[in-house]
Amino acid sequence: MSLVTGGRLTAGQTARSGAHSFAPWSPEDAWAPEYGFLLARYVDEATLERACRLAERSGVHPHHVLIANGWLKEADYYAALAAACGTDFKPEITTQDVAPPTPNSSPREFLAKGLLRERRRRGHVVFAPQDVRPDRLRQALSRLPLRSVSLAPPQALRRAICGHFAPRFAAAAISGLARRYPDRSAREAMLPW
Repeated sequence: MSLVTGGRLTAGQTARSGAHSFAPWSPEDAWAPEYGFLLARYVDEATLERACRLAERSGVHPHHVLIANGWLKEADYYAALAAACGTDFKPEITTQDVAPPTPNSSPREFLAKGLLRERRRRGHVVFAPQDVRPDRLRQALSRLPLRSVSLAPPQALRRAICGHFAPRFAAAAISGLARRYPDRSAREAMLPW
């Protein structure tokens, strides 16, 4: 199942003429229609307009700008996005909520995908769509079985992943230096010569 249908903006999407960047903003020309679900309850039109302009100049998504500037909380964005997509929202995820990863997997895999299987609901997943446009996410979710995906904030997913990989992280912290750079580690006794 591939939910990530849109990543960072391409150069063609961000490269606009200098004259256009100072032209009056219009909802048809920018991201505003995709982010309309945030208006009134979470942000006003002026804040959304400013975030869209900054996002366009920076080559990121408007929700990144809104969250990074503190204009919108991460949990509020993902709760509103889940409601707009008609799916469940999980504000917190514990390691008991999601299935443990396979023994040969790495934390980077799960962090990159932003996707974990739920433990108690067979065939259900928790997804943290950090770099996916709202319209593309809606389209992807509409093709899946109803309520088979729950959205979660990326930070909550990261905490669950870190919980599953805690023993591996501890082992790397304890013996990683000695294993990779034995000459820099104090684990082995120094030779008297």
